[in-house]
Amino acid sequence: MKPMVHVVDDDESLRTALLRLLKGSGFEAIGYGSTGEFLLHHPPDRHGCILLDIYLPGGPSGLELNAVLKNQGIHLPVVFMTGHADVASSVAAMKSTF
Repeated sequence: MKPMVHVVDDDESLRTALLRLLKGSGFEAIGYGSTGEFLLHHPPDRHGCILLDIYLPGGPSGLELNAVLKNQGIHLPVVFMTGHADVASSVAAMKSTF
C-alpha cells in the first residue's frame, strides 16, 4: 500500500490545488477541511505524512492537532504551512515537531 499524503487546510481552493498537484505527481492524497474531519476520517494504520495548516478557524489549530496526534501515539511526519506567518507561530511549529 502506498503512503498517503493528508492535506489539512480550511481553504478549499488551496486544498484542491494541492491534491491535484500531489495526485498528478503520483502520490495518493486525501484532503480534510478541519482538524476534526481529519481525526474522524483518517485511516489510522496508513503510513504517510500530513501537510497541515497552522491556523484553522472554527476548531483546533494545526499545532493543537499535532499535539493530539503525539498524545495518541500517531507518528506521521508533519509539514506545517500557513498564509499568515509570524515568528511566534514558526517557533511553535518547529518546537512541536520534536
